[in-house]
Amino acid sequence: MIVSNEHKFIYFFSVGNTASRTVNLALAKYHDDDLFSIRRTCDWSRKKDKILRSSYSLYPEGRIQECGKRISREISPAKALEFFKLQNRESQFWEYKKIATVRNPYSLLFGCCNKNFSHHPNGRHLEWTMDALQSHERYHGIDDYNLYNGQYGVYSNGDGTYLLNDFVKFENLELDLKRVLPDLQIKLGFEGKTDEAPERLGDAEAMTKKLSTESIEKINKWFGRDFKEYGYRALHK
Repeated sequence: MIVSNEHKFIYFFSVGNTASRTVNLALAKYHDDDLFSIRRTCDWSRKKDKILRSSYSLYPEGRIQECGKRISREISPAKALEFFKLQNRESQFWEYKKIATVRNPYSLLFGCCNKNFSHHPNGRHLEWTMDALQSHERYHGIDDYNLYNGQYGVYSNGDGTYLLNDFVKFENLELDLKRVLPDLQIKLGFEGKTDEAPERLGDAEAMTKKLSTESIEKINKWFGRDFKEYGYRALHK
């Protein structure tokens, strides 16, 4: 989580494999809240430590009041709201623009599954992928979530209240960042070419050619709100 008090925005990267690290790195220099540490503990962050150090000022190892936990790479808006309340800063949480990156569900699931389990994923492989995408399985976050209510569910409160003000699509990073944060000069750095594989671009039509009818039905069920709220198109075989 990145908190910019100067520019009044909070960026959440709760769901991985959505270019969250790329956007996080680009926005890290705007983090100016010493009550939340943005030092990460994952392997990727340790390897990139020199880059991260040059991208933002290191603040004291701030501890959340009454909790004693530092914020690690992933945290949901619902948990962040709890911490803002503990710090007597709830009004800031609601005042600041809250954004996150999202990705076409077919692309998200197929890409992760293809990388971790099988180049020809079936329903069972997708179930394994869904488990692997849960925060307590990935060992980055301090609050548990899963994707069985889609990315929309991760960014909602326990009572179903949606906590984001806007979102940045994986497939449209630069334009969406300019749209949601127009006053900032944001430069994205990519570790690889995003046009090398259709799953990186969210080519849902290409995804479905390698997915069974059963798998597509599962994704449509799990990510129903994502298709509706983020403007992605549910496909059928």
